[in-house]
Amino acid sequence: MKLYQNNVLKQQTLTNTYGYYSFTSQAGIYKIKASNVWPTNVSCPIGDTLIANTAPANLIDTANNFAYNCPNGFDLGIDYLNRDSGLFRPSFYSVLNINIYQFFFNGSLQCPASITSAGGTLTVTLAGPITYVGAAAGALIPTVNGNVLTYTIADFSIINYYTSFRIRCLTNANAIIGSNICFTATIATNIVGDANPLNNTLTNCCIVTNSYDPNDKEVYPAGDILATQESLTYTIRFQNTGNAEAYNVTIIDTLDYKLDLENFGFLGASHPMQLQIIDNVAHFIFVNINLPDSNTNEPQSHGYLMYRVKLKNTIAVGNQINNTAYIYFDNNAAVVTNTVVNNVTTVTNIESNLGKKNVIACFPNPAQNEVQINYALQQTAKVAELQIINNLGELMELIPLKATLSNSITLNIENYAQGVCTIQLITDKSIVENIKLVIIK
Repeated sequence: MKLYQNNVLKQQTLTNTYGYYSFTSQAGIYKIKASNVWPTNVSCPIGDTLIANTAPANLIDTANNFAYNCPNGFDLGIDYLNRDSGLFRPSFYSVLNINIYQFFFNGSLQCPASITSAGGTLTVTLAGPITYVGAAAGALIPTVNGNVLTYTIADFSIINYYTSFRIRCLTNANAIIGSNICFTATIATNIVGDANPLNNTLTNCCIVTNSYDPNDKEVYPAGDILATQESLTYTIRFQNTGNAEAYNVTIIDTLDYKLDLENFGFLGASHPMQLQIIDNVAHFIFVNINLPDSNTNEPQSHGYLMYRVKLKNTIAVGNQINNTAYIYFDNNAAVVTNTVVNNVTTVTNIESNLGKKNVIACFPNPAQNEVQINYALQQTAKVAELQIINNLGELMELIPLKATLSNSITLNIENYAQGVCTIQLITDKSIVENIKLVIIK
């Protein structure tokens, strides 16, 4: 829900599970707009907008109600990927949660549909210095083929979306601090008619760390981004490391002005919460969370939230996007997270490494028809080539590279099947760098 004054976005909030919402504002005349969130759309009022008047004579304006309806068809997609617990730290275990959804379920809103269930597969591909250990407690057990996990589901509608796809992983002992660990989830149905196939694949990457602060902030993609980057996904994690239960937790997050708050999307959280965005300051409020302290119950002392927000189309090379969160446990002073930084560059991680190390990057990712692959080679590299490997480990294409420090090629992928493939940079017959490319159709 969005609140405007003089056509300027002033506040945003989420409804509760019963559909109720509220804003606290100064007296005045405001416009309230309800968001069309797939799979639903606003059917009343026409135009998705109501006028609210909180002038001095009428300080409270109520009954600003909206009606939603549902389209025909169905949508099965990946909602979000997140590290549920543990660390991406050498020799440490972690739990990854893959959250999916079907179109007729949206919060507490049930949409009648001619198709109320669908079966198919969920494939999870691990990339980087990470090893699958097993299913988390209460989760389904996948079929394992190397770094590819496959779930075959007869009916997605009868599974628990929040617990069924949770996996335990181990970060390799020789993992290099700062390297990426990436997870790509792809869902496919056994019936025709998925209304939004673009949300069937999702990739999230995390950085291997060493020293550890349980109250932290993470952004994907991390580091350098291109001006064509569409959105950023933020994760805030918190832990009660005090000596008593925390009754309430409030997280205040000032969003960079280069982010387009008209396109803010809340993805999920570990506990029920309220969201209020005033101007560019987001307030995530966990009321009565009753979060135990880490000494009493370490596994239950953690929490997290995730959101995705688009970048403004005015961002340019040289811009920097910063984000820091302030976490308040009850009435204690704020715990300040690390600051995540994205620099808008022309070629990510390439030009700064000319002649120093072998680097590869590609965009767009995911891609549909073609992808640009940029690479940088060490000065000592004699022979270089790219190998495109599919999920079965089969060589799809081999591309000799020019013996120059930096270059780029455009790869046509129109005939590639939907899914995830690996692009390997090889010099002198040794694999030195690889990245995952998500192909959508």
